[in-house]
Amino acid sequence: MSELRYPIGMQTFSQIIEEGYVYIDKTKYIKPLLEQGKFIFLSRPRRFGKSLMLSTLKAYFEGRRDLFKGLDADSMDLDWTPSPVIRFDFNAENFRLDNGLELHLDGILRDHERIYGRQPEDTTISRRFRTLIESAFRQTGRKVAVLIDEYDKPLLEVEDNKELFEKNQSILKSFFGNLKSMDEYIRFAFITGVARFSKVSIFSDLNNLDDISLDNEYSDICGWSEEELLAYFRPGIEKLAEEREENFDETLAALRNYYDGYLFTLKGSRLYNPYSVLKALKKKEIDPYWFDSGTPTFLAKRVKALGTFPPDINGKMCTREELIEVGLNDSNPIPLMFQTGYLTIGGYDRELKVYEMRFPNREVELGFYQQLRHG
Repeated sequence: MSELRYPIGMQTFSQIIEEGYVYIDKTKYIKPLLEQGKFIFLSRPRRFGKSLMLSTLKAYFEGRRDLFKGLDADSMDLDWTPSPVIRFDFNAENFRLDNGLELHLDGILRDHERIYGRQPEDTTISRRFRTLIESAFRQTGRKVAVLIDEYDKPLLEVEDNKELFEKNQSILKSFFGNLKSMDEYIRFAFITGVARFSKVSIFSDLNNLDDISLDNEYSDICGWSEEELLAYFRPGIEKLAEEREENFDETLAALRNYYDGYLFTLKGSRLYNPYSVLKALKKKEIDPYWFDSGTPTFLAKRVKALGTFPPDINGKMCTREELIEVGLNDSNPIPLMFQTGYLTIGGYDRELKVYEMRFPNREVELGFYQQLRHG
């Protein structure tokens, strides 16, 4: 049996497929997403597969059906005619620079303007975005797919800098406010992020935006159920068990205890953190990989400043409305902790209509305790 190829840190669907890495098939969600509406928002923690889902959608809109051979989408009744795709990826940049966001948007616009052109009178990045969408439509005769990955990173990264946070928020408000006015040229828009910040025009102006983050139908769109884990990675778990000198069930229980436990909707599956599982199987060692891969220290600082500590957090109750949106300097850290992956749904009181929050697993709980001690 050949060694499994683990796509650690890989976010490009075409590369994973073409180079033979393991791909957990999530393409069954393409058709329901298209039928859901034109403007979709999904919130999930970092390193949970949002970028890969966006890349999968990009390949679909580009009409690359060859990449989907044998996958669920290949057998679905879908329109594979290519559409122009405009993608904004906010993953990699440093937005703590005063003009970091403007430079990043300018660079992305320039890449697309090399294809669809730029009008001399368009002197602002907001106006250039409007022209870009219209030009892509008029030149191709096809409505445009707009894919926005980690829209909130320019906010999360500067959450402890009020002045820069508000500046970046204003830029995003102006820039993405174009989506509503360009509706006639847009086929589909999919927006991902960790947190749903209030007062950003993506949400306040785009009144037909459908937030699927807490919808049961999309509970498993990112992250892996135990069924998926066993279907795709049984050989890797067996090798990990050999390394740990355990039987298969003991090693699976250890993986479950450390990486499982995320629940994003009441009727969804308990989910594993993909990044941590891949690292554990590749390195044949169970460690806190997700927590060590870039913990936002501002979150621990905020919790400490509010005098809230882990024993007080486990079991806290929140309404759906509280979980959906967060704002700068909120006195309640629970919604942001949920959206960033440090808390998950532990239960639901139907009479009071409130969710119980808890730490999802050992990796997160131990890591957060450590961050509070040393952060």
